[in-house]
Amino acid sequence: MSRRARSREEPLNQGGPREQMETSMNFSPRAEWTSEIYSRVDGGDRKTPNHGVLSCSVMVFSLLIAFAGVGIIILGYLEKAKHLLPLCPNCDDVVLGLYIAGGIVLAIGVLGITAAVARIRCLAIPYTILIVLVGLVFLAGGVVCVLIRTDTGTLDLSTLWTKSVESAPTFICEVEGNLQCSGFSSGCCKTNYTALDPYIPFANLSYCFLTLPNGTFTKVDASYTPVTWPSSDCVMGCSNNNFTNQCDEAIRQEIKDHIIPIAASLLPFGILSVIMGVFSLCMTRKKGAAR
Repeated sequence: MSRRARSREEPLNQGGPREQMETSMNFSPRAEWTSEIYSRVDGGDRKTPNHGVLSCSVMVFSLLIAFAGVGIIILGYLEKAKHLLPLCPNCDDVVLGLYIAGGIVLAIGVLGITAAVARIRCLAIPYTILIVLVGLVFLAGGVVCVLIRTDTGTLDLSTLWTKSVESAPTFICEVEGNLQCSGFSSGCCKTNYTALDPYIPFANLSYCFLTLPNGTFTKVDASYTPVTWPSSDCVMGCSNNNFTNQCDEAIRQEIKDHIIPIAASLLPFGILSVIMGVFSLCMTRKKGAAR
């Protein structure tokens, strides 16, 4: 028998059945790759190096969302008890809105935690839809904040102020007290001096309305010409009407000062919410797959 023929027969004659079984279990790299592909197509667990990282990321983010929901509910309770928000025209509606928003955010957080633990699509898909929608809302809100910060003139604050004078006079008085102003584009300052009083402190009342003997008003610099008190901008009987500066610029400056921190919170949270929505789908496996 030639050397080539013996070399062909040697693998068949080496070892008994046990050795041959052990040899057959040693897959080649190509066989392992094929087995892994078949396992994934057949619905097996997606065992990727980042699988645990995705699941932990979604769980941590969902915990933060749940805590945020609890915080919003607590804020609503504190607002109802102690009136923390200074600019609150309809506080009961604001409190109810905080309760509802906090409950929704808390529910989304709990759903995300459950989805991260179970890693099944029937939980991850609703969580993904909800968290992506929340993220898009936050992104839109952040963009609006940036646009408002760029040009506060786009806000029709004058019309809003006029409507609030009629519908929420207490709110207007609170705003005037917090910003130490009166009126919006027209000052509301009235004095107890009459236009015929020889001791009028002109330097301090140059923007105030003076009372004429017949009950009408005049400006200090108007040579006693009767003018109409701006009732559309002013709340009758509000104690803050003694402030001489108007609220227009003060309100716009307040918006500019606070809107950037709001945008800085909304935009990153919106982006992170969308990313976590994608992560929640990537971490799942089909129902019934082995862990």
